[in-house]
Amino acid sequence: MDAFIGHSSANRSVASKLEKALEAAGIRVWLHDSDIRLGALLGKELQDSIRASRVLLLLWSRHAASSRWVKSEWLTAFH
Repeated sequence: MDAFIGHSSANRSVASKLEKALEAAGIRVWLHDSDIRLGALLGKELQDSIRASRVLLLLWSRHAASSRWVKSEWLTAFH
């Protein structure tokens, strides 16, 4: 993947618009609501997808700041 979009579920509509715009430009995007395999362990799936992506695009908001999943995403990307 070229990019992983990290976001709070409260910002799903913005993330979806960004995903569509990037894909229209030929950029391969991983967005967790659309790409998680059923039955996969959410934490491991997120970590593997972040590690396989070239960049993390983090949609920061008040909701993202309090999300444990968003925190996990950016810490995974940082390390």
